[in-house]
Amino acid sequence: MRNTKLWVPWFLGPQAENFAWFKPCINSVIDEQRRARALYYPTDGYKFTTSAVGDSPTYLVQVARLENYADKLSGLLNKHSIPFWSARYSAHMTCDTSMPAILGYLMTMLFNPNNIALEASPNTTLLEMMVGEKLCSILKYNFNPNNTSNPNSADNLPTAWGHITCDGTVANLESICKTFKVETCEGGDPKLFSQLSTWELLNLKVSIIATPDTPDRLQKEHGISSKFLQDSFGKYSIQTIGNDALEKEFEINKPVQYMAAAITGIGSENVINVPVDKAVFAVVAIIGTTEEGAVDPLAKVLKLRKKYQRLGMSFIVHADAAWGGYFASTLPPKRAKGQPDNSPDEGDYAAIPLRKETTKQLLHLHLANSITIDPHKTAAGYVPYPAGTLYYRDNRMKYLGSKPAAAAAGATFLSHKVIGLNQHGYGGLLGETVFTCSRLSAHWAPMENKKFILVPLNTLPSEETEGPVRADALDKEKQEIRDPTQLLGSLGSDLIVNTFACNFRLEDGTLNDDVEEANNLNRRIVNRLSVTSPDKLPAEVSLFLTSTEFLQHEYGACADHFKKRLGLKGETNLFVLRNVTILPFPTERNFIAKLTSIFEKVASEEVDGTTKLYLAYKPLFYEADSRTQLVLEAEVPDDAMSAYVEARESNPKLHLTNLLKNVQVTKARILKRRDLRARFRDSSYPQNYMPFYVYGTPEETHIDHMLLCAPNIQLSADKVNFDPPLPGLKEELEKGAILYVNEVSEVSMQPFVMLPSATGLSESNFFFRQGASFNVTIYKDTHEAESMGPGLSAVNTDLELISAKMTLTNNVYVDKDWVNSDPLAIKEVNEGLEAWKVKIDKELP
Repeated sequence: MRNTKLWVPWFLGPQAENFAWFKPCINSVIDEQRRARALYYPTDGYKFTTSAVGDSPTYLVQVARLENYADKLSGLLNKHSIPFWSARYSAHMTCDTSMPAILGYLMTMLFNPNNIALEASPNTTLLEMMVGEKLCSILKYNFNPNNTSNPNSADNLPTAWGHITCDGTVANLESICKTFKVETCEGGDPKLFSQLSTWELLNLKVSIIATPDTPDRLQKEHGISSKFLQDSFGKYSIQTIGNDALEKEFEINKPVQYMAAAITGIGSENVINVPVDKAVFAVVAIIGTTEEGAVDPLAKVLKLRKKYQRLGMSFIVHADAAWGGYFASTLPPKRAKGQPDNSPDEGDYAAIPLRKETTKQLLHLHLANSITIDPHKTAAGYVPYPAGTLYYRDNRMKYLGSKPAAAAAGATFLSHKVIGLNQHGYGGLLGETVFTCSRLSAHWAPMENKKFILVPLNTLPSEETEGPVRADALDKEKQEIRDPTQLLGSLGSDLIVNTFACNFRLEDGTLNDDVEEANNLNRRIVNRLSVTSPDKLPAEVSLFLTSTEFLQHEYGACADHFKKRLGLKGETNLFVLRNVTILPFPTERNFIAKLTSIFEKVASEEVDGTTKLYLAYKPLFYEADSRTQLVLEAEVPDDAMSAYVEARESNPKLHLTNLLKNVQVTKARILKRRDLRARFRDSSYPQNYMPFYVYGTPEETHIDHMLLCAPNIQLSADKVNFDPPLPGLKEELEKGAILYVNEVSEVSMQPFVMLPSATGLSESNFFFRQGASFNVTIYKDTHEAESMGPGLSAVNTDLELISAKMTLTNNVYVDKDWVNSDPLAIKEVNEGLEAWKVKIDKELP
């Protein structure tokens, strides 16, 4: 039985349950601030706001102005902000902050401290040091300065050091700035420093580089002062000359950037070892990735370093535990031999422990040279932004760099003090989030029906089974998982992030195999379950999820394997869904089942929405029924044709869709029909030309830009003029040929971002406009009318029909928006930001 009552008083509550006693706490903080100001030299007798000032019209106007805007802004935030405090919010890595953290932040913020110097912030500087001690304790770093006699002894460790930065990114960068100091365990007789090679210098041990007796020895043996050393070395430090100059001097090439095998699922057997002769700056092991909640094999990294130290090479190991560091509080404290176990009853702990492999990596954190932890990651410290921390195993590695907005020190300190950095406090709280994550996974894993399937990124144990029994085992396991008490320990990610994707079934029951079609479904789902514009209120969203994209060139074999499990084929990037389980409350009263039923309903509705038949001359890359480039020769009734001709003569810029509706088309003949789905598109845009379909008659010749990649632009022109004319191409124009616009590099122009308005097209400098002329070459199209790509623009140069000068007339059509739009897709971020700006300007004029 889990003791969920333990952490209820730490949060305001999804229904504001604890506001009644939290509000007096805030009032007390404000009253104490007032008292502190009033008691500082009250005999001065000088006040800015006298009775006369307070009664003046100017003063009253400004007070009213502040009250008005504060009230409006507060109302705007409360109406449109995402309800991250609710159990229905399961999207990004944010949730309700703890009440101790809010109070600590508020009370320190009022003093605006800066921990850059003790005299500027004596209290918060001390709080920062105490926060460091507490976090070092759960990391198993030594914080006892009297226990440093032998850094290599199991009982005597180097003294750790840490501080709070503005965020985890800065903490990571600050740590990397130290990574040019690397140690080596090559052994052998000592050498003169002047005789060390670049390789040996780059592989010096940290304990040698940072040892405090080096300046003392130089002073005693050679009379060199510490100040002279500092001034001399300053000219050559990486902070002075920069990283680029250092790399150039020592011929350090930029390394390839790639994601760790453990994160991507590539597997060690698929990683090719390439011998290198360059020193390794550092290896960063991520303890909880933001996309998948995965934990890198830190223990193996440390073992690998020990192996290479014996061969004369070493490197610093940095643990990026910004997300996962606080989970070390779930581990039992280290007890001395014979010490009794004073742990509370089992009910005070979470029902589900961390995975064994995850626990193993957390137990090895103390062997990393440095660690980043983010208290503001709310699955970590439940502390307001910004509050990142950085810790060094050996305090002599410390590098005084960035300092935080020090209110975070008060927030982190008070939250630690009230909740406790142990299994009873943060450990129990985070353990409950692990339980929530597993419970959600137990609902995601078996979710499938006649319309769609849902596949989690983390495989089920039975999916690892080979042979014909695999399918039966998987079906059986999914049935077992429907009881959330079964197999929970093996479900979900390493650290409370569930990544998954959906795919829909076709009418015959088989799975769709097109990646882009599945991506569109998942985009529609997340669009329903998120807020991206002020037109949509958070109250209209019953469940919040988020998404990410698995880029093929980064995820490689992992993406391929995930697509295969989804029934998909192709190299297109995969759009996936994510939920992050940070709050401990959803497991109460089987609320998780309610949340997952909401998701299943939304997903089913979106699958239904993709089956509507819709045909359009203007194609759309991201609408299933319109993903076709189509050129038809057709007949319409005489009266309709007459109306069209008359309208076009009066306004050549009008198009058929603007003029005629409900017209019966007869004798339609397909000239070109090209499937625009991802698998049939080219991998890149044309480099030395821009291709068009050219068709019609020698008297009335038309062109339509070939849509080979996405995103793209539709460029069409009617009654194009050619010099020389095309009388001899009647047969080829009736079938449709391929036209190259020479000396126009399409790859350098794509994607088209800014276009002139339709009314200003002819007056603009846009290349495809009325009166524009091009040198072109026309080739015979050897492909059938309905051939599938890719490679449709390839021509046989021996089948060149003519080279000519082409001039565009009034009948020019340009579109980049419709062809690339998805009526139900998530709006672009910039458009969303612009909408929010308009909303704020309207509400707060």
